[in-house]
Amino acid sequence: MDKIMTTKLLLESGATIDEVNTVRKHLSLIKGGWLGKKLSKARVITLILSDVVGNKVESIGSGPTSPDPTTFKDAYDILRRYDLWDKVPENVRKRILDGVEGRVEETPKPDDPAFKKIDNVIIADVGDACSAAADYLSSKGFRCEVLSKFVEGEASQVGVFLAGLLRGLSERKGKHALILGGEYTVTVRGGGIGGRNQELVLASSIKLKDSRDCAILSVGTDGVDGISDAAGAIADPQTYREAIKFGLNPIKFLRENDSNEFFNRVGGAIYTGPTGTNVGDLTILASDSG
Repeated sequence: MDKIMTTKLLLESGATIDEVNTVRKHLSLIKGGWLGKKLSKARVITLILSDVVGNKVESIGSGPTSPDPTTFKDAYDILRRYDLWDKVPENVRKRILDGVEGRVEETPKPDDPAFKKIDNVIIADVGDACSAAADYLSSKGFRCEVLSKFVEGEASQVGVFLAGLLRGLSERKGKHALILGGEYTVTVRGGGIGGRNQELVLASSIKLKDSRDCAILSVGTDGVDGISDAAGAIADPQTYREAIKFGLNPIKFLRENDSNEFFNRVGGAIYTGPTGTNVGDLTILASDSG
């Protein structure tokens, strides 16, 4: 429970996935290379589905069979940086301090011979999801471009930026799509229910209110977006106008981090259920000007 609470606090603070994993690795006897260390006498091949931008093996799933370049001091600094040191459970603080002061052994490092017979192989990542989306949209007549598979940042800010791209895309003649992959974050300030992908789409929809013939979709490939049951959301210029017609203020929902409630009421929430896999977040911008 202590690790779950600490992870929740980090995610709500806006910490990056690398920062979250740095802390988690130093609270585990399996992550951060410890599993690999325990299997050092065996030949090990780890097949990995990557949900981490840039495919850093030591961060994916907190790197159970990969050496860990981070330290207890790094974990301590992260908790301090996000003002979480006094909020995490006492057992977590004790573990981190014991590590910083040398009373607990550091995670195995890259020069540890335990990893000589371990191969970590990435078998899929968000680039594969982007390619699959591009193939499907191309089959429907869209001219597609995978813009990036390295997108990171605060979801609402990314959403505003992508709305600008989509407005430009909608001025082109014909059917066009831009596809992006990455991992977004949300700094939780309100008490609503939502997730990073829904928040991104909500922020984008506010800026699309005067556009036409376009839409934005963003989903978590695991089928679970934040603390909601939705995978993500889709919106078009009509989304904002529908909200106003129903007497809803999209900006207020965004401020309260209540994107799931917004899309449940206006329409646009996407429910897939858990997919059983996870390669990060997938975002599609599409326009059809005829």
